Amino acid sequence: FRLKYFPEEIYNKTAKPLLESIIEGFKATVFSYGATCSGKIYTILGNSQNERGIMPRAVSDLFKILQNKKNKEFKIQVSYIEIYNE
Repeated sequence: FRLKYFPEEIYNKTAKPLLESIIEGFKATVFSYGATCSGKIYTILGNSQNERGIMPRAVSDLFKILQNKKNKEFKIQVSYIEIYNE
């Protein structure tokens, strides 16, 4: 038995609500933890344009939000860290 999950659902419930807070100046972290082969990289990155993970969805939505904030200037800084085998 294998449970099928969808990055869009996970994104909508976890990372997407953080975007407005980020625009207001707060920092946010999305942490993916689990056993080897449990789907962490797929969830975070996805595997194609049709199956985008949390990171490409967040970046895309963030820039859509920023396009509507034309009277403000933003500096965007993103870090992606993958820790493997300690």
